[in-house]
Amino acid sequence: MKMKITTAALFLGALFACSNSNDSGAEVSLSITAESPFALHEVHFNHPSEAAAVTDLGAKAARVAPYGSLVWDLIEKQKGVYDWSASDLVMTTGYGTGAQLFVTASAQNSLEGTTPGTGQLPKDMSWYLEFLKKAAERYDGDGRDDAPGSPKIDVIQIGNEVDGPAFWQDTPEHYALLLKESYKAIKSVAPAIKVAMAGTATPWGFHSFYKPVLAELNRLKDAPGDRYFDIFDLHWSGQFPGDNDYAAVTLDKTYELGAYIADVRGSLAAIGHDNVPVYITEMSDYSDSPAGYPNHTESYHAAAVVKRYLYALSRGASKIFWAGIIEQHNFGGEVNGYFDNVGLINNALNSDGLSHKKLAYYTYKKMVEMLEGSDWKNIQVINESGDLRVYKLDKNNKPVYAAWWDGYTPGAIKPVAITGLSGTTALTTGSVQYFARGAEVADYAAAFRTESLPISSGTVTVSLGEAPVFVEVLQ
Repeated sequence: MKMKITTAALFLGALFACSNSNDSGAEVSLSITAESPFALHEVHFNHPSEAAAVTDLGAKAARVAPYGSLVWDLIEKQKGVYDWSASDLVMTTGYGTGAQLFVTASAQNSLEGTTPGTGQLPKDMSWYLEFLKKAAERYDGDGRDDAPGSPKIDVIQIGNEVDGPAFWQDTPEHYALLLKESYKAIKSVAPAIKVAMAGTATPWGFHSFYKPVLAELNRLKDAPGDRYFDIFDLHWSGQFPGDNDYAAVTLDKTYELGAYIADVRGSLAAIGHDNVPVYITEMSDYSDSPAGYPNHTESYHAAAVVKRYLYALSRGASKIFWAGIIEQHNFGGEVNGYFDNVGLINNALNSDGLSHKKLAYYTYKKMVEMLEGSDWKNIQVINESGDLRVYKLDKNNKPVYAAWWDGYTPGAIKPVAITGLSGTTALTTGSVQYFARGAEVADYAAAFRTESLPISSGTVTVSLGEAPVFVEVLQ
């Protein structure tokens, strides 16, 4: 998904002035922040209300929007003269939320003859690397040559969606060289900053572009154990036909997400990168009726948030960034396109004229509350038979289950038995089921249907409807 600077967040302050804040007030430990999979894509930290949304939703990482990212052409408009004002503002505000900051760096500058917005190898690599080192040093939080207040970024990503011609008009081999040199430059001044490879635009782009990149990186190694990125990033959205949370359907092939992640991991292992985590920095589904797409209710959209997170995490993804807090407006010049409808908050500038938080906003927040602190590397698949799905997580040494029914039809209920439980009572918590739209939610704490159910012979039977259900065992 192409990132685009918009003014869409301007009205968020009014929304948050009357919204319910996160009541927990609890500080999250550094280990939970580091391990948490809950993140948000394209956050506009130059608008303080978006920073408030990151905190309210409980996200522990944020991918910074283009404004304030490390855009070489905007920061160094005169050789040797750096304007860090935009990035200083964004990094300082973002750092203040406690979220890990994931920032994209661009390698083009019109001063040296490369065109910003189109990917190509810098003509003057040493000049670009000097900019990159200054940026990494400024935001590594080590107290030396830092921005005021020493804000810290956690990840620098080199480019975005380089398998798409909109972002990279050069060869896979040249991108591999760019990634290697960028990695070495960043690590030379800020070894704690992680370096991410540009995210895949499409599943088929991994085969056509990223596999050649990985092969070239392996060839470029200065020593057998060298590596030139710390994170692999893929993007996964609901823009493909079929209304499928788990597969991308094209005219000639279906790409299943679990198999896709396994393919990525196998390719990483082949070049000695077995332990590199896989992020999904752009995850999305939509509500309403984007041009050319069937209608999705707000309830459908909210359910998709939980389904997409749990399924991807069960298949080995480490961190997932929902795209995004607020809807885009005429993204890419398209009126009411797919990416104008994926955000957690409606954009009043769009054709529907709505500005309320969607059901998905509240579902995302509840999902974080229910699952944060789980052992993410050991999610158990309990049931994936037919259209039923049940997953078990270990949170603070206590089981939490997430269950849903993909075959839901209005008015129908599907029972599912969860076995092997201890205790006498289970508590179920659904997503926002009392309402059709987020605008109807007046009290977040009372917006979720809960039910106490008896456990008999280690088994509880849960009735599933449209929304995923969380199940806890009461000891």
